[in-house]
Amino acid sequence: IEQCYYVLFNGNNRNQKSYFFLYHVICSVLFYTNPVSSFYIYYISTRSFRRQVHEILFPRRNLDYAVFYQIKPLATTTISLRESMT
Repeated sequence: IEQCYYVLFNGNNRNQKSYFFLYHVICSVLFYTNPVSSFYIYYISTRSFRRQVHEILFPRRNLDYAVFYQIKPLATTTISLRESMT
């Protein structure tokens, strides 16, 4: 990466664009990081990871079921005060 950068810009009189320098810095950092972080960068960029994040943030609502509630009348018995005292 460094050699390609120096071949393109070090010997030439062309003006260096800021976005290309940013690209160079990002590539250098990614190249020199340890394999674990490189794996996570790869894993984050995979389609399955993006799909899982999308499912967590925007869950699908399952509208295929219906819930029916039945209200049963309660039979209450009333006892008069006279009957309860005897």
